[in-house]
Amino acid sequence: EQLRAWRRSFWDVWVGCSGIEAGAPETTSGGRVEAMLLPLRRFPVALAGVVVAWFMCKPTLAETFPWNVSRDAPVDNLLPDFDCYAVEEAEDIFDTLTLLAHSIAHYAREGTASTTGNDGDDVVWLNYSNRLFSVPTWFDGECPLGFLALQTGRWAACRLGGDALLPRCLEHRFWMGGTLDKQAKDIGLRVNTYFLVFLNSRWVWKLVDLLKGLRNAAATVAKKVDPAAFVRRAFDSCRTHTEAEGSGWPWPDLLTEVTVQDVTHISLDTMAMHDIRMKLTECSLGFLSMTLIRLLIFAKSMTEEVVGLAHLAASSVVFVDDLLFDLQLDWCDTICVLALTAWPVVTLLGRVVSGVQWRKGFEDHHYQHKPYKMDFHAHELVKRPPEVRALAERSALDPDALALALAAEGRQRPSAVGRGVLRALQASLLARPEQAGPGRMVFVTMVYGARLSKYIPGALRRADAFDLLPQWLLFCLDEDALASCRASHAFPELCVAGDTETTVSKFAIIAFIVHSGFGALYLDFDLVLLQDPRPAVLRAAQEAELVLSKDFGSECINIGVTYLKSHPDSADWMQRLLIWMWHHPYEFCQKAFAGLMGLEDLSRYEVFGSPVGRVPRRTFLDPLNQFVTSTVYSREAQGWTGDMEGIVIYHFLDGIGGVDENQAVQGKYVNLYDLFYDNLALNLSDTSRPLWVQDPLIQQHLLWSRQPAPPTKEHICAFVEHAAWPSWKWKQRQEVLRSLGPVAEPSLRRLLTVSK
Repeated sequence: EQLRAWRRSFWDVWVGCSGIEAGAPETTSGGRVEAMLLPLRRFPVALAGVVVAWFMCKPTLAETFPWNVSRDAPVDNLLPDFDCYAVEEAEDIFDTLTLLAHSIAHYAREGTASTTGNDGDDVVWLNYSNRLFSVPTWFDGECPLGFLALQTGRWAACRLGGDALLPRCLEHRFWMGGTLDKQAKDIGLRVNTYFLVFLNSRWVWKLVDLLKGLRNAAATVAKKVDPAAFVRRAFDSCRTHTEAEGSGWPWPDLLTEVTVQDVTHISLDTMAMHDIRMKLTECSLGFLSMTLIRLLIFAKSMTEEVVGLAHLAASSVVFVDDLLFDLQLDWCDTICVLALTAWPVVTLLGRVVSGVQWRKGFEDHHYQHKPYKMDFHAHELVKRPPEVRALAERSALDPDALALALAAEGRQRPSAVGRGVLRALQASLLARPEQAGPGRMVFVTMVYGARLSKYIPGALRRADAFDLLPQWLLFCLDEDALASCRASHAFPELCVAGDTETTVSKFAIIAFIVHSGFGALYLDFDLVLLQDPRPAVLRAAQEAELVLSKDFGSECINIGVTYLKSHPDSADWMQRLLIWMWHHPYEFCQKAFAGLMGLEDLSRYEVFGSPVGRVPRRTFLDPLNQFVTSTVYSREAQGWTGDMEGIVIYHFLDGIGGVDENQAVQGKYVNLYDLFYDNLALNLSDTSRPLWVQDPLIQQHLLWSRQPAPPTKEHICAFVEHAAWPSWKWKQRQEVLRSLGPVAEPSLRRLLTVSK
């Protein structure tokens, strides 16, 4: 009783300090204390919860990781193997759960679990149950996310089986919320972060598939575990209470309109997140469904709300656990409720998972997908503080000494991709021994896919025209790109083979190169060189460790051209970015990059802590006339101005091979790869005659994207209109920009002007 009272008081306190609850003051410390003292009048044992909640609600220091991972932890703990690829028996368990989900789906569809007809249903379920219950006890600690799916599989095989499994069923009850909460604490994460990690894992799909199968077989499951229809009566029959006696929320309407499209207007109501405790008490699964819908929507729009919504979703499952525990039922637990409820929790969870994992189809992923595997070892990307500090000496080594250091690292069992990068750096160093000190740099471009690989020869010819090939490393993430690169590159050692087709791979290879003592100038593949970029970049880098491009008419950064100096500050910052994205996979990489610079919001920092730590000195390349973009979606934010002779890099913004024709300025997709890299009218090796002189079509295109004058104002970088910003976001933006000092003053002045 004390534990349950503490947990509920803790929930009330968290809601109070987060300012989500209606009437909870957001700004005054007195209001926060008053909100925290409120549960004491309800629960005599809540003092411990109040104390702990106070420390959780305090703003997290910028020097600590906001997800409660110590900077002194082993580096493998900072980029954990959440999907357990290195854990013994994990693959066998994963495959068994996959087969079990197929058997349940077959059972729901055909009325039998046997796909061969050789075994009876009881034998099938018994075999699955014996296999899953024989998993060693250490699996829980070694693979906690896999354990969540394993427990669901055990429940399903046990409950669907015959009477022989009844004793085992009575012993096995699965409290999903409590398990999530405990596992998060065991590995040092907040439950909201851990919930987001779970949504991005491969194991969550096993859990979702099993639950979907159980829901499809609900009639059979109900006969075995809920013959009195308790779940439907206790969790589905939510009535609308008047505002005098409750929240006044229309639960029957929410349940009737079961599709996301129909309930969006209800879920996005400004009152949806008010009276949270009351809504949970009235209709816990209705509130969870509403939270999942909001999570689905905000994950693709106002992502700074996602962390808070993840906390609400995870805590709602814990709340359901508490309700069931209070009833002391021997036969019903979290899985029972999720399998039998009429609320579309499982369907919504599957859609949220697809959104977090950036899925385009059942198997196909968007390039923003951030899987829990990389081509490098964790210790190659995240270094201990002494190693980071030593980077100042390493980057100053003469070529011979650095070559010896690279050779020594190659003998220390690096990852296969790490070995390839070390060889590429050695080849570049041998070809360009005159490079020394902080100005030593390599170019990096990531490419994969048959569509883009055919343009690699043209891109390399253009790089060779400016004598850049000895420094140009191509990170090839599939066989098509690797074969094309090795056939075209004058230095084939600089064609590095990778495997993980995700945007995170470019940050990983940048971190590896910077740690190796080289500056890294990352260039997207969808750009063309009109001049040698080295002079402009190195001039900018004289007073900065981070140099990047930005939009023509907005404050949005553009990481298509990004230079990181081999320096302790830039190396530490890059590994912080990798760690943050590892734990927050839903975020668009460019926004995460800007967020760690303090230029955009990633969450509500007053509640969840700020990830903005020490930001390296940074500066922007000229976005008006030198490092410019084509005009694709906005004539106000994109394009260029000035003279064509001033353009150094033209970024034509074709990362995915298509456009939203309803939003594109031209109303259609234009393949500019063909114009620049597969154009018989061009001699890409000729720098004496500009490309726009060689082909009038290029001149026509460049002039089409040209703006008559520089922008009179820069738009604040935000996906959501300012009028829709919550009050905390205005305050937080001002506080973060002030903390960044003079470099953020123009942004702060514009923000205050908009606010007024």
